[in-house]
Formats: sequence, C-alpha cells, structure tokens
Amino acid sequence: MTSVQLEAAIAKGGNRTSEKLRLSEIYARYGSEEQKHMAYEMLFPMAERGIDGAAERLCPFVYFEEYIEAVLPYCIEAANAGSVRAQTDVCVGIGFPREGNPNPYCEGPAKEGLAVAYLFYGYQLIGESRFDDAVDWLNKSILEGPIEHRDVAIGVLALEVKDSAEDNPYFLAISNGQTGQMGRVTRYRDVFVAPPPTPTAIKRLSQCLVEFVVTPTGLASEVKIKCGHDALDEPMARAVHAWRFEPSIWRSIPVDGSAPVEIAIFERGDTSRVVYFEPRK
Repeated sequence: MTSVQLEAAIAKGGNRTSEKLRLSEIYARYGSEEQKHMAYEMLFPMAERGIDGAAERLCPFVYFEEYIEAVLPYCIEAANAGSVRAQTDVCVGIGFPREGNPNPYCEGPAKEGLAVAYLFYGYQLIGESRFDDAVDWLNKSILEGPIEHRDVAIGVLALEVKDSAEDNPYFLAISNGQTGQMGRVTRYRDVFVAPPPTPTAIKRLSQCLVEFVVTPTGLASEVKIKCGHDALDEPMARAVHAWRFEPSIWRSIPVDGSAPVEIAIFERGDTSRVVYFEPRK
C-alpha cells in the first residue's frame, strides 16, 4: 500500500496496527518534520504496549535530540533481541563510547558490512586495547564509510592510536618532525582525480573550488567545497571522496646521523582545484 492508502485506512479508525506500523516507518525515515512527529506519536504508545515491531521502528529517532532519551531504551531492547537494523541505529545514536558508557552495538553491524558503524566499532576496539584491529576498522571507515567520518577516523588514528599499533602512517606523518629534520620534499601526484557527471540542473557553465589536504595514504581530507550551484555540492563531495594521489614524501634526516628515511606526509601546501562543469546538451 502507498502512504496515501495507509493514511486513508488509518483514518477509518478501528484496529489499524499493521497500517500504523507501516506508515510510521515511512514517515520516520523519509517524512517531513511534521510527519516524523506523527510517526513518533503512533509508534511510542505501541512500543510501550510491547507490540511487535514498534520498538525497532522507533530506532531512527535516536538521531534526534528531542526524542533520543525516550526512544533509546526501546531501540536497545530491539537491538538486544538481535535486530541488526536496531543495533546500527543504537551504534550511531550512542556514537563514541565514553568512560562508563561503552557502545557494544557496533560490532554486529560492522561485521555485516554496514559502513556507518566502522568508525564507532574501531573506537570501541581502542577502548579494549585492540589497537591493530582498531586500525583495520578505522581504515575501512576512511575508505568505505560516510564522507563525514573520514577526517574523524584520521584524527583518531593520528592522535589516539598513535604508535600503539604496528602500522599507523598517520601518526608517523605528524610525529616525524620530532625525531628528525625535514629534508627534500617530493610533492604529491595525481593518480585519480575525476569530476562527477554534470547534474541535469546545471544549465550554464559552473564551477567548484575544492580545497583539501593530501594524506600520507594518498586520500583527500579536510575537504572544503565551494560551488557555483547548489546541485554540485553533494556530487562533488562524493567525487573528492574517491580521489586518489601518490602522497607527498619527505626525506627525513635522523638527528643521530643515521641513514635518511623517506616518510609519507600530510601535504598542506597549495592543494586546491577548480573543477569546471559544462551544461549538458
């Protein structure tokens, strides 16, 4: 049934539990602010009564500050019952674990391949002193996770994992200056830098200014995008997320006079591009 058909069925009154569950799910995930509130008003009493499926459908509300306190216990209940969907929402809703407030709900979704959980599961592993495992999941978040998780994961690797893991190029990149002197720097080179397809909304020549930092693993981070048309913002961000570079290298000269070593660094020089878009013909 469509949302219009569900609305009509509910308006007739009577026991419309199944229709309310379905409509509230649509509203909660895709509706306007008013529809989301209507979904909450339908779902919460059903969750209180223990109606099957209501607690799980409340889970999208953990992302909203005004609802999270009320709905989190019900979403946790659904997560504990084995719902990976609920576990994912609890994982992201709780976010980074804090002292005395762990977040054990990210492991299942992460291992199911739900990339939104990679960052938080990696952080949970740091709390368990499983640093090499944490690096694996944080790197997966950087490469496969949401765009907004990349810089956070890089910061966690550089500033929290540090040298606790066997291989952490982000920490090496920022710590090299403490152990040696910077010699000759070889600037980064493009490997794959493709713009997105021109959106149909673009009717005249437009452009985006993209500023970024090249990481020691050859990715773009700390990205700032200024586009001449709003329709370019999201596709440009996705495109930059896929850009790849051969990272910058400096030739480090150890203070003890031993042989120089080459270490990949963060490139914070003139890393900006103007990307032009021709209107579609």
